[in-house]
Amino acid sequence: MTVYRNKKQDNFTVLDNSVMQNDDLSWKAKGILVYLLSLPTDWDVHLKEIKEHATEGITSLRSGIKELRKAGYIKYFK
Repeated sequence: MTVYRNKKQDNFTVLDNSVMQNDDLSWKAKGILVYLLSLPTDWDVHLKEIKEHATEGITSLRSGIKELRKAGYIKYFK
């Protein structure tokens, strides 16, 4: 299979390949992480807001976030 890549100048997210090649993460968790990384750095994460832009339910989002927290990709602060 051939993968075609476009050269991007703006409106893109740079991601360390180790995230996507981490076999310990589900595709769901990887997708959530990539979405979160695409947001502005000063954006506060709210599950209800993420749900507005997702096809997954809130329970699925919670389990993906939990997986990312367990793997150390997300830290939770109140």
